[in-house]
Amino acid sequence: MFEGLEKLGLSGLKDDDLFPTPEEKPKTDSPKKAEAAKKEEKDILYDKTYKCPICENEFKARTVKVGKAKLRSADMDLRPVYQDFDVLKYDAIVCDACGYASLTRYYGPMGSTQEKLIRENICKSFKGINNDLEVFTYDDALVRHQLALANAMVRKGKSSEKAYILLKMGWLVRGKRALRESEGADKKELDELAKMEDSFLSKAYVGFSDAMSKENFPIAGMDESKFTLLCAELARRNKDYPVAKKLISQILTSKSFPSNIKERTRDLFEVLKEECKE
Repeated sequence: MFEGLEKLGLSGLKDDDLFPTPEEKPKTDSPKKAEAAKKEEKDILYDKTYKCPICENEFKARTVKVGKAKLRSADMDLRPVYQDFDVLKYDAIVCDACGYASLTRYYGPMGSTQEKLIRENICKSFKGINNDLEVFTYDDALVRHQLALANAMVRKGKSSEKAYILLKMGWLVRGKRALRESEGADKKELDELAKMEDSFLSKAYVGFSDAMSKENFPIAGMDESKFTLLCAELARRNKDYPVAKKLISQILTSKSFPSNIKERTRDLFEVLKEECKE
């Protein structure tokens, strides 16, 4: 999960301290494609000022302008797919002075014990990061999400927070894979990216399963119906078919879950039935 953070000064962070399983180092995006994307994305981004809750440094982070991202569709695991560009790349906020990082949903003050853990395990070793990029490649975004995951882990954040970061990392790898496929990448690279996505989503499933039994709704900003649908899809992807069937049944028999969630669940059930035939 943390491979590549060594160049930012952070080492010794182990996957086993999160929910065990290894990950693979992402490959660099095509410079030519990144340059083309830069021309599209820069006009819908602006620099938002943040104050770091750890070191009180004021810094700017690239942020998507409200109303500028046009939603095209959503994947079965709720990943939003936007028209023209992937705004998911801009959700991790990183202080370039001390290395504190978080998704925007979780960014803000914390307890003194958590602050101490971040100072000792992140800030002391952090070597800096470039916050002046005009647009982010998928690799830029993944490094920032890795830092957010490292921070959540060392300050002992909730399972749902760590799982949500892992989910978004899986979404980013999916976006990168689609990009590389459109650029004609070979099968070996595409397969490696698919394996990386599966690794992130597998760990996200572990974290969300833990959160389901320990945390109250909303969980990671999701109500019970949306969260249950997400967990059902992650269970299917991880071939945990008994749990997937149980959660699907829970949604379809609920009298309170909205009709759009039930409709998506019926689609998921059809996919599950086909897989179980194989």
